Amino acid sequence: MYPLLARLHQRSRVEVRVLAKPSHVRRNSRFALTFEQLGLVPKSAGFLRMRFFYKFDIGGCDAFLTMADPLHDESSRGRRSEYLAKIGKPTVFMQHGALQVNVNYPNSGQRLDYHSILVLLWQKGLFEEKVLSDSVLHRSRQVGFTKTRVQSPLPLAREVQEWRQCHSHSLLICHSFRWGGGRYGANELARFHESLDVLLSSRRELGVLLRPHRGRGRGEPANLATILEQRHPNLIVSREREGPLKGASIHDCIELCDGVVAPASTVVLDAAYAGKPVALFEDPHRFFPELPTLQSVDELSAFASDPMAHLAAAEAVRRRYGDVHDNIEAAAEAVEDALVGIRTAAAGCRR
Repeated sequence: MYPLLARLHQRSRVEVRVLAKPSHVRRNSRFALTFEQLGLVPKSAGFLRMRFFYKFDIGGCDAFLTMADPLHDESSRGRRSEYLAKIGKPTVFMQHGALQVNVNYPNSGQRLDYHSILVLLWQKGLFEEKVLSDSVLHRSRQVGFTKTRVQSPLPLAREVQEWRQCHSHSLLICHSFRWGGGRYGANELARFHESLDVLLSSRRELGVLLRPHRGRGRGEPANLATILEQRHPNLIVSREREGPLKGASIHDCIELCDGVVAPASTVVLDAAYAGKPVALFEDPHRFFPELPTLQSVDELSAFASDPMAHLAAAEAVRRRYGDVHDNIEAAAEAVEDALVGIRTAAAGCRR
């Protein structure tokens, strides 16, 4: 969302108001610098204001940019979304994940309606048509992939520097076992870690960086990662709030490695747009048919030996999702046009 906010601010056709939690700024020292570089100054808003006392902020704007449509917000911000829908406040929905529930990830089969007057999608094809109603599709714009790196690189801790120096090449392996909705079976986590154990044992010269979704590991995935880390000196784990990669973004992790292996997810696009070769270990719905899917430890090892052999496949994905700067420009124009329509309609009602 940050790149779009920055571009809207730079184009100066709309006023951009950003609220940020002080606690988020304190936890991430790069957060404030990011907004400064983007030319935006966020207004400090604490937990209570963001979660409960939001009516004044919502009433003072023409529209609300959101990553969860108010009719389908299952997050901790659901009460705020319910209020947006209740008062009829116009919202603009922006896709933020390559596989996103209520956008393109296969659900019960019921096509969904949205509150938002504008829906910004990365792609508009078969997957989206199965999930979204004709009315939503009519209000949608395919703008392509809109994420870019906005934070400055994380300074490398000594442990990370030593890990890089000790291994001739490196591989980032991501997983999303925190996903619900039946995406993963009971045995898939165990099989994943068994395969990783074999790879780490047989390829001591290979450095592996393991990252759970958003660096947030807990429960059994976190326990198994700790066991592997204690057993294998060539493994390093990215954790959001602890360890040598504390606070690392996905872009920091991608930059450290020669290639990326992940399930079908947004990290595939992050890596492809960073110019890295990518392979999949899971993509049953074929969101990324251009990319190889690794079915065994031998195939994983072969990819690690020569990831650049698969770079053309990642480039094909990038072509399909478009030039990111052109995409952000298209998204900004769509938002501006929607806001002009809101102002025009409001002016007509006052006459």
